[in-house]
Formats: sequence, C-alpha cells, structure tokens
Amino acid sequence: MTRITRSQSASLPPMAGFEDYLQEGGRSCASETAPVTNGPISENPPEDHGDIDSIVARHEQDERRRKAIEEARRWVADTYYTEQPQSIRNLRLKKGWSQSRLAAEVGTSQPHIARIERGTEDVRISTIERLAAALGVKNSDLFEILSQARSGG
Repeated sequence: MTRITRSQSASLPPMAGFEDYLQEGGRSCASETAPVTNGPISENPPEDHGDIDSIVARHEQDERRRKAIEEARRWVADTYYTEQPQSIRNLRLKKGWSQSRLAAEVGTSQPHIARIERGTEDVRISTIERLAAALGVKNSDLFEILSQARSGG
C-alpha cells in the first residue's frame, strides 16, 4: 500500500528572504545536490545522494547561510511550537541551533541531545546545568521541562 502525505508547504505563505540568502552564483543551494535523505542511507547509496545533516553542516560553514538557517529554525519554533508546552527542542530552535550545535555547546553528542529531546534519556544533573546554561534558562525550569518530556506531557 502506498502512503500519500500532503506537503505542508503547499498551504504555508512563501518565506521571502531565505532564498535570497541561499543563492550562490545564480543557483539555489537546494539545486546543487541530487536526492537528499533524512537520516542514515543504505550501505551503498547512489553517488548522487547525500544526507541532510552533511549538507546543512557544509552550508553552515558560510556565515550568510548559517544566519539564514538559524533564522529558519527560529521561524519553525515561532510557527509550529508556540502553542505546545515548552521543550528542549523549542528552546534550541528559538536560538536557531541544530542538535549538533547544542551538543557542541554542552559537550556531548548529537544522538544524546536527540534522546534528551525525546524524553528517553535519564539526564545527569551536570548535563542539566550545562543545557540550562547553553539554552539560557534556569536549572529548575529545565528540570521541569525534562520531567514533562519524560512523562510524555
């Protein structure tokens, strides 16, 4: 059975400004690579495939593109997560950071941050302190956010 999903972008207003930042020599960064995957790819992927994390990391090396990507992350937080309870993901996106960037700021790995955001990781107090400092919130507020994430609420 084929599963059909509708693109949310069809109903969203255009994001004027981002394409201007991402232009390079008359080409958009999206057109410079062939198919993109989200996550691990097969053992022997076609040569023209790339994973999104590598592409974003490469584009974040350029100051203008990094700023545009950060602005896009903040837009996502403001557009999709304002009605939801506060979360690590929301705090991270409001700063314009990727999970990898937060991991670097905290001194841990991106998969560890992903588990923390999902609420499947039992977080040490020292990690809570580093996360709170990186995200600019009180330790007690972050502890409450983490408690809610672990309880599924």
